[in-house]
Amino acid sequence: MKKEDDPSYQRSIILVSLVLILNIIILGIKSYLYFLTISIAVLAYIFDTVVDIMNDCLSIIGLKRSRIPPDKDHPYGHSKYNAFVATIIATFVIASTFEIIREIFIRITTHTLSIHIDSLIISLLCFLAIVYTVIAYIQYTFSKQYKNIIIELSALRYITDPIFTIVVLIGILLTSIGLWWVDILVSIVIILVILKKALEALEKSSKILLDVAVISPEKLRKDILKAFKGKIIDYIDIYSRTDGENIFLELTLVMNKDLSLKEADKIADEVEVFIRKRYRQYRFARILIHQEALE
Repeated sequence: MKKEDDPSYQRSIILVSLVLILNIIILGIKSYLYFLTISIAVLAYIFDTVVDIMNDCLSIIGLKRSRIPPDKDHPYGHSKYNAFVATIIATFVIASTFEIIREIFIRITTHTLSIHIDSLIISLLCFLAIVYTVIAYIQYTFSKQYKNIIIELSALRYITDPIFTIVVLIGILLTSIGLWWVDILVSIVIILVILKKALEALEKSSKILLDVAVISPEKLRKDILKAFKGKIIDYIDIYSRTDGENIFLELTLVMNKDLSLKEADKIADEVEVFIRKRYRQYRFARILIHQEALE
């Protein structure tokens, strides 16, 4: 079966595409809410949806790119492209939050702090809270059924959105009765949460792009020497990296020079099996084991 014919892959693409379409509709509803309320909290709320739309696009790209096999020019695959795009999006998000901060400053200095509210606004916000809850539930259930990390991460993002919606609703209600500072406070909270998400994404993607070690060499050395005591004298040159999905590991085993090539190969195979079982939380795409005789 081709990867493109995998039912879970096709369903993942359909699910994220449907969520993307929903988010575009939600963006329209939130923009209308901002037109009705002129609330800074709603403006930040709109920006949160823009981030969701960009993340949905990234998820679709990630799902599609992860299906492209390694080739001559990309022997480690194409998944690092996701980290590159994520870095651009996170940087854009961090920079764009300053626009909301500028709007807050303008509102305070010009005393434009009153908010209009009616039953339509309350109904739309309640509707959005329900929609976000349904999206989070469906995505989380799907991710657990098909073990899809991209969909699971997407679901975790949407779990906070119903809470955001309720907080925005409460903020608008309190601001409409004269507590103008609540709208400012809610917008600041949303900005801080968005910034936290962006900084976490930037940190994660930076580690991927900079090939930061995934597995502790000291811990791996200790585990192997303990499990193969008497067979392996030591091991050196341990390198691990990730493309965001897969782990690539390379190491050199130091063994007795009297071992035959066949015996050394057998021990190397056993070490690979041990690593895959001992570190089964990682998805290893390649484990390259070199052999060196002790002089």
